Amino acid sequence: MRHAKLILTFVLFLAVGLAFSQADFSRLELSGVKPEAIYADLYGNIYAIQDFQFTKFGADGRFICSYGDFKLGHITSADVTNPQKIMLFYKESGTILFLDEHLAPTTAPADLFKANFLRISAAAYSTSNIIWLYDESNSDLIRTDFQLNQKDIIHQQTRNINPLQLFEIQEKTVVLNAGRDGLFFFDSFGTLIKNLPIATENSVQIINDKIFYLKDNQLHEYDSKMLDEKVYDIGKGNIRQLLITQGNIIILTQNGECFSASLHSFQNN
Repeated sequence: MRHAKLILTFVLFLAVGLAFSQADFSRLELSGVKPEAIYADLYGNIYAIQDFQFTKFGADGRFICSYGDFKLGHITSADVTNPQKIMLFYKESGTILFLDEHLAPTTAPADLFKANFLRISAAAYSTSNIIWLYDESNSDLIRTDFQLNQKDIIHQQTRNINPLQLFEIQEKTVVLNAGRDGLFFFDSFGTLIKNLPIATENSVQIINDKIFYLKDNQLHEYDSKMLDEKVYDIGKGNIRQLLITQGNIIILTQNGECFSASLHSFQNN
């Protein structure tokens, strides 16, 4: 009997703990948009991809503006590092497009196929006016200018990488998120600097020396300087993506719902 009471007490304690964890989240309404992926810029604005539509919201979820061109197809990824120069990448149509802060195109779409880049699976751009491309079929990291003129091509020894992300940090470092193969860091010339064995099937964020990523519905915070990792229980399941922005954590569920909570509340638990 006493054993049964202990089990019941533990179950109630667990349920209350989960309830408190979930109560930290508030629903973030995005004007009826059900995102497939979300991004945030340095001002805290939130961007959502839904098929061929790209939408910008304020930090509170308020609709600001939207862009879409169904002729270009599904949007594969976005780079919002510079909110005045946003890059959209369309893998299926082999297209790169730049938008201003109002999501208006600033140039004509750049055609990767015409430039003879036929198997590009990830793209990013640099503040030094460089576009980075990853050719999955040949395991090549390619550096071009904004007219897609090839400047360098760096063959990688690791084969069969299916990149989840390609992005620049600290102006001079390019990061390739290769999923189960970890994170690859390259210098501004495409030379491999290091490979971190952080395996996740989700996107990662690097803020200063800390790497944030989602794994098994938990928030992982890896300090690359201290070589220390912390894991936080989010208290919600069915998560598609996790995003850190201006001290908040935003989660996107598999059915396209968004919830927001203070990152500080997790780090202090």
